[in-house]
Amino acid sequence: MKILIADDENLARSTLRSMLQELLLPLELLEDATNGEEMVELVRRYTPHIVFVDIKMPKLNGLEAIKSAKIFAPETRWFILTGFSEFNYAQEALRMGVSDYLLKPVDSQELTKAITGVINENRKQLVILNQQFEREIAGLFHGLSSIEQEDRHSLLLKAHFIGAIFSIDSFLPETEKAERQRNFLHHVHFVFEQGPAYEIRIALFTLPSGEIALIGAWETEHNRQGEQLCYKYLHLVGHTLQNYHDHDFCITMLQTSVCCSYNELYGQLQWLQKFSALRALYGIGKKLHFKELSHYAAGQYSMEMSVLLGKLSFYYREKMYMHYMHAVDDLTRMLSARNTLDYGSKKCATEFLCHALPCHLAPEQSIDTWKQELQSCGEQMLLAWHKKDNGDMLAQVILFIEQNYRSDIGIAQIAEKLHVTPNYLSTLFHKRTGTTFMKYLTKLRMLKAKELLADPDIQVQQVAEQVGYYSVRHFTKVFTTFFGHYPSEQRKKHS
Repeated sequence: MKILIADDENLARSTLRSMLQELLLPLELLEDATNGEEMVELVRRYTPHIVFVDIKMPKLNGLEAIKSAKIFAPETRWFILTGFSEFNYAQEALRMGVSDYLLKPVDSQELTKAITGVINENRKQLVILNQQFEREIAGLFHGLSSIEQEDRHSLLLKAHFIGAIFSIDSFLPETEKAERQRNFLHHVHFVFEQGPAYEIRIALFTLPSGEIALIGAWETEHNRQGEQLCYKYLHLVGHTLQNYHDHDFCITMLQTSVCCSYNELYGQLQWLQKFSALRALYGIGKKLHFKELSHYAAGQYSMEMSVLLGKLSFYYREKMYMHYMHAVDDLTRMLSARNTLDYGSKKCATEFLCHALPCHLAPEQSIDTWKQELQSCGEQMLLAWHKKDNGDMLAQVILFIEQNYRSDIGIAQIAEKLHVTPNYLSTLFHKRTGTTFMKYLTKLRMLKAKELLADPDIQVQQVAEQVGYYSVRHFTKVFTTFFGHYPSEQRKKHS
């Protein structure tokens, strides 16, 4: 946190500065202000998070300076430095919205209490802001609102972005796969919760396809610092991938470039989803960047081979035996016709297949050996597969939605309760209902909202809360997208 000290006494400033440095907290001490006018100028220039202000200063006293500076920094926390004789001033300062006052000479325990109190409050506030950002950007990706509906002050219009998608390769049963993914996501949340930052917003949410996306955003005024912080967090997350990589489970992180707009971010994430199969030839269990994948996608043979490997994984996972066996034939024909797959690519393909299927392949084996092993996997799948009644699972999901639509629910939360991955549940839901989970949930909420708006005694804010939206602005955007008119216009129709 950026901290400013405003006091005309040099000894008082240096003493307070030393005490703050000894706290060993993440604090940045700005240059000091020696009078009220200097304080106002420094607040305007740096927008500090905390300002310690002496009551009696030349040019502008502490209260006058705070009154002027609050125009530039409405979120700044103010702490008055005062003596016993100035206690009435301190009371007036509290009425102005000052956080607290500290008696001179400042006691180290009182100072620690003041700083840690602000840190804890700010952590809670940052969590709320990140949750709000997460809901809004998830709504955009699920088509529940559009970027054109954002007002000009929206972060989504002013921010730079960087994003990532996590692709899981594993032949484990859904319950085990879901447990491992859950542990990974808990670790990711833990990384962010250790040091929430003012300069950035972080969102972790489920895409319509069921894959998990991670988005970092920062305003252009925090360009350098925001970009560095987002890269730091992505690096920390990427570094943890190896902790979740073994012979039957693997997570690959596909990362975008820095995007100067939401539309650019959306385009890059869509591209990464479309070409994520390239990981089969260029390495799983690590971080792959948009730029290097773009280079790989230019090769037609690489692209065709990657898509075919991806199909093998999908058909096996979905228990589509006939499609799977045809894909094995196509793969071996392609390898035989153009035996141009270098050893490195073949090694990556081997690792991908051994994670996606319960097979035992090696890059030095012949094409015939690969074919026999892959066909054997197909036969085992056919023998072991007893068709599950997924209708019961779908009924549980729909019942959960109908009972909990007023709450902040998502497919990842329901998947956790059912012990399956969001990707599996998302695919099942879309296959059985013909729509995505988020669109189904939103339709239910909007129809209920329309019903509630017929009651003139219920305010729009209350309607929003009763159908699961804690931001009236976000509710209005979704309602307008769904029905083509504002909630207030809906109410006028009934009146």
